[in-house]
Amino acid sequence: MPYVLVETNDAAGNKELLAAPATWIQRRGNGTSYLRWPNVRNFNMLNALLADDRSQPMAAWETHECSIKCSNIQSLALAGKMIKTLQKHWNSFGTSAHKRTIESSDDVTVSPVCKKSLTESSDRQQQQQQQVETVSEAEPTLTSLDDFDEPNEQQLIGMLDELGSLVKKRHDEARKKMLDGFYRVENSLKSIVNEAERRVQESVAQRTPSANDLEFCVNPLTCTEEMNDFEERLKGEEYRKHVERWIDCTIGYELNPEYRMRVILDALFDMTFLAKFSWTGSGLDKISFGRYNNIVNLFNYTGTTDTHLATPRYVGQFFKKKLKHLASQISNKDVSNSTSPSSFGNYENNSTQRAVESLREITVKDSPNEVKRSDNRPTVTQFPPAPFNCIVEVDEFEAQLNDPVYLKQVHKWINEQVAYEVNPEIRMMEILYMLFDNNFLPCFTWVGAKKDSYAMKKYKNVIKLFQYVGTTVAHRADYACVEHFFTKKLRYAWRRADDWSSSR
Repeated sequence: MPYVLVETNDAAGNKELLAAPATWIQRRGNGTSYLRWPNVRNFNMLNALLADDRSQPMAAWETHECSIKCSNIQSLALAGKMIKTLQKHWNSFGTSAHKRTIESSDDVTVSPVCKKSLTESSDRQQQQQQQVETVSEAEPTLTSLDDFDEPNEQQLIGMLDELGSLVKKRHDEARKKMLDGFYRVENSLKSIVNEAERRVQESVAQRTPSANDLEFCVNPLTCTEEMNDFEERLKGEEYRKHVERWIDCTIGYELNPEYRMRVILDALFDMTFLAKFSWTGSGLDKISFGRYNNIVNLFNYTGTTDTHLATPRYVGQFFKKKLKHLASQISNKDVSNSTSPSSFGNYENNSTQRAVESLREITVKDSPNEVKRSDNRPTVTQFPPAPFNCIVEVDEFEAQLNDPVYLKQVHKWINEQVAYEVNPEIRMMEILYMLFDNNFLPCFTWVGAKKDSYAMKKYKNVIKLFQYVGTTVAHRADYACVEHFFTKKLRYAWRRADDWSSSR
C-alpha cells in the first residue's frame, strides 16, 4: 500500500507534516478526512508500525483532523525526504510552526524513526533524542540520506509530475495489453468458428450423394433365395459401400436410430416375406433372421448416428419387437384382402364392384354391427378396411369417417395395431401402409401439383385421423406434423410400387 503525506495540528495548535500508511487515513460520511495515530511511547514499536504499509488502525488509537497534501507515495523514505524539503522551505521563510519529520531508508529491513516527541515534556524529548541518536549510530543507513542533495520545491514538483506521467504510462501499457488480449481472443474465436464451418461443409460434401449413388438402389427382398444372395454380396467391400451410401441417401439427416432402421427395413424387405422370420428362428416354420450377420451389420450401420451407437444387442431388440408384431399385422391384411376383389388390373371397375357389395351388406338387419344411416351416405360394414387401390375407395373412406360410430371403430383398430409404438412418425407410417396399396399410393402428392396426381390435403377427415394416429402421451400431432409426414412419404412412395421394382 502507498503512503500519504498529511498536514495536522499538534496539541499546541501548531501545524505539522506527517507521513503515514494510506490505511491510517479514514473518511467520514461528509467527505472530511482524519488521521488515526498510534498512542504508543516506544519508538521501536512506532517505527515498526510505520514501516508496515498494511498495518490497520486499532480502536485505541488517537484521532486527528488532517488535510491530505500528497498521496500514492511509494516508500516511507521518499515521504521523509519530501517532509525535510518542505520543512526546509518553510524555515527559509521564517515559519514558526514546529514540524514532525520522518526519516527512513529504502531498505525495508531498516525501521523508520520518528524525530518529534509524542508529548511536550522536555525530559521525554531528551530521552527520544537519545533514542534517535542511538538508532542512527547503530544503523548508519538512516543518515546516509543526508549524503544526497535535498531537492528544492521546484524539483519536488517536477518529481511529482514525473511520477504522474509514469503512472499514466503504466496505465496506457496495461490498457494496450488488455486490448491486445481481447484481440487475440477474438481472432481465436473466429478461427474456431471458421474451422467448425469448414468441417460442416466437408461433412455435407461427403454426405451429398453423387449421381452414381442416386442411381444405385436395392430392390425389396421377397424370398429366401434373394436374401441369401444379398447376404453373400454384402461380403464384398465395394458393394457394401454402395449399399451404405444408398442408406444415407434414403434416410437423409434423420437422427432417430429406430426410425432410421424402420425406414430401411421397410424399403429392403417385402413385409409378407419378412413375416416368415423370427430373430432366433423359434416358432412354427420360422426362419432365423439373426444368422444373417452381414444384413444385421448393415442395420448396425443404419442405426448409428453422431450421438448414438447401434450395438448388436440394440439391433437384436429392434428386430425381436418388430418381428413379433409383424405376423399379426400381415394376418389382418390377409383377412382384409380376402374380402376385396381378386383382380387389381382395373381400379375403377374394382371400386364399383366393392361399392355395390357394400351397399348390399347394408340391407342386413338386426345385426350387432349394423350401422343405420339417415342421409343415404355410403357405409362399409366390413372392418378393418382393405388397402385402398383407387380414388373412389378413398372418397368413400373420407365420407365414412363422418360417422362417429365408424370413426370409433377405426380408432380402436388403430390402437390395436400401433399401441406398442411410441414414435409418432412410425405410428403414422405403419397405418399409412395398411390403408393404401403400394401401387396406388404414388398417385398422391400433398397438394396435387404433379400431373395426374390426387391432392392428399383435401381429405380433411383422413388428415384428422392421422393426427389421432401420431398423437401419443408425450407428443401431440398437429396439422403441420401430418403435412410434413405426408410430404416426405409421398415423395418416395413410388419406390414401393411393384411396377417400379420389376423395372429395376
